[in-house]
Amino acid sequence: MTISGKLGPANGTEVRLYKTAISVGGSALTASLVYQANAGSLVSLGLTFQDRAGATEWLPLSGAVRENLGRWTRATVDLGRFANRTIAALSVGVHSRTGVTTDCLVRLGELIIDAPGRCRPGPKPLGFALEKSAVNSARTAAQLRLTWELDNTVWYYDILRHHPGGGCTWLGRISADAYHVSAMPPALVRKR
Repeated sequence: MTISGKLGPANGTEVRLYKTAISVGGSALTASLVYQANAGSLVSLGLTFQDRAGATEWLPLSGAVRENLGRWTRATVDLGRFANRTIAALSVGVHSRTGVTTDCLVRLGELIIDAPGRCRPGPKPLGFALEKSAVNSARTAAQLRLTWELDNTVWYYDILRHHPGGGCTWLGRISADAYHVSAMPPALVRKR
């Protein structure tokens, strides 16, 4: 999902994402959002609880535990202070970081509410292979077919391109044993 437009200090925006009934209970839960935001945009996660349906609790992601995923960021916030309450709705809010009117560009990816560490990455797949590749006629991009042995204990596979100097680019996610990359720059394709 993309949120874009002019954003001033007095006209932040709220996007209601989901109506839900998630019990925070007495156990530790975290909320994790993967997103991209330009420099002028301040992103917050909004929680509306059943016991205060008319009010939204805003959790600024600037104060969250952050993980760099290349062009994307994963921000994780602890929900322990909301123990024994039930989340009725989830929102994302965007405000001007600078206090002046600015262009807003925010892209939202994955949103997870779960116990810490429960939804962690699985093991690297066995039998990973570049099964087929083809460069387009302009020689500006290559198509790749990646395959591996499916592990039924893994919920999904994130497909990443690791850069030689460090960092990575997220290409996609799938819960199967093959993935088609449609436009990889050919200079980045290496057979191992």
